[in-house]
Amino acid sequence: TLTAQECMPVELPSDTAIIVPEPFDEETMMGGLLAGCINEPYEQVLTLKIPPTVPFQGLDIAIDSVAIETTGAIEGMPVGLDYICNPPNCVFVADTSGCISLFGTPDMSNPAGEYVLSLEIVAFSFLGPLEITYPDDLPTVEGLYFIELFEEGSEECDPINSTNELESSHLQMHSQPNPFSDFTEIIIESAQSRSVDFMILDFTGKVVQQHHIELNQGSNVLSLDCRQMAEGMYAYLLRDGQSVISNKMLLKR
Repeated sequence: TLTAQECMPVELPSDTAIIVPEPFDEETMMGGLLAGCINEPYEQVLTLKIPPTVPFQGLDIAIDSVAIETTGAIEGMPVGLDYICNPPNCVFVADTSGCISLFGTPDMSNPAGEYVLSLEIVAFSFLGPLEITYPDDLPTVEGLYFIELFEEGSEECDPINSTNELESSHLQMHSQPNPFSDFTEIIIESAQSRSVDFMILDFTGKVVQQHHIELNQGSNVLSLDCRQMAEGMYAYLLRDGQSVISNKMLLKR
């Protein structure tokens, strides 16, 4: 079972959307939430940076803050998932960053499939509190939030289940320094020569770097230039076509 832990918002551009990652847009194939697996721990962080105005019913409404209830405000989640906010009261002041962590373990009562999510938000403005269902009520936001849930043990869940397989075959890796600023190195220890794919994924699950590597037996060093990447937590993984091993690193300037 995944225990609730306070999320940390990442630094976002000033012209960002209200919530990142944005809903999945079929036209651009951008945005969306991480997929999950039945009986496997799940976590997805939503970072919020509330703009000073929100388009609502044809008007740009100046707002002071938005809030969601600390329970029950995110509808449609699979059974076993919950959420926690930072700040804990789930009140997000305009022009400041906050985050919501979706976490838990989807249980066997959930059928596999897509679970469409919506957030019941209250925006506070000079007109009084405005109730907004996100993303449906905002015409500038395209797409849907959904979690695609796979059956326990399905092929899509292999990266979760196969970490120990690669570790037991004497392939290990870590980054140094970690945390880092702009540049870091991935140290890979391999018991044999092999071809692998290396990827870095951001907190939305988007691949931001990808490299094909020919590993030698023994110690290997992969130097990374991350100057074009935003601050935040990243996952990095090695994949040999059958198995995956992953780790995390923090980019902090």
